[in-house]
Amino acid sequence: MNSFSSNVKNNQRMIFSFLIAFITLAVWYYLTLDQSSQEKLIFPGLHGLIKTTISNYQKIAEYSLITFYRIITGLLIGSTLGFFIGLLMTWNEFIEYLLDPYIETIRPIPPIALTPFFILWFGLGDLGQLLLVALGCFMVIIVTTVVSAKNVSPIYIRAAKSLGASKFKLYQTIIVPAIMPNIASAIRIAAATGFGLTVAAEYLGAQGGLGYMIRNARVTLETESILIAALILGLESLILDQLLRYTFNKLTAWLPKDNEQNK
Repeated sequence: MNSFSSNVKNNQRMIFSFLIAFITLAVWYYLTLDQSSQEKLIFPGLHGLIKTTISNYQKIAEYSLITFYRIITGLLIGSTLGFFIGLLMTWNEFIEYLLDPYIETIRPIPPIALTPFFILWFGLGDLGQLLLVALGCFMVIIVTTVVSAKNVSPIYIRAAKSLGASKFKLYQTIIVPAIMPNIASAIRIAAATGFGLTVAAEYLGAQGGLGYMIRNARVTLETESILIAALILGLESLILDQLLRYTFNKLTAWLPKDNEQNK
């Protein structure tokens, strides 16, 4: 019964979301139906966006895939390294003492401020941009991992030790499962960070991508292309967030349903 009720609520929420989106598009189309050239420049109409998209769909599709690839790859690299190095820092105090000063020194620096160095070091190819995105995601995940692991209830840890659990078994059965909900939230935040860093890196120096598209459109005042790129970024962000939600809901299926209602 609970599963049926949950499915009904999800379906109702989906229908409501589509209805709101449809109303928004309809209002946008109606308000921008008869625009002057200046009005189109300030805020393009929906019909103009559709026309521009159809005319340049190959380039738009190519740039969208390039940006999405960079975000996904940077997120995977940064999150994986952040998670495992964070666990190592809680596993061994020496590693924490060794790495913590570097992390706390670099963490407040906006990764986008390092873009000129990444361009000089790695050129305008994918490597520098991927590493820049990975750095931003890494900082989010490593801090969350360390803080979450240290805040696991000592009752569970003492219980596991009293049953003879080794340190590896303690991490495998207690600490890692306990911090997974926090890691799930952190990865969603890191993904949002990744979008900002990817577009900024493409804007400042790249060949291809939605940030590159925005930069070129800005020079020629093609505001329709700018808005198309922005909307695609929002759509890609929504798709990635839904994928992350689904994945972590499966990984944390043992959580009480009440704790998952806001995921």
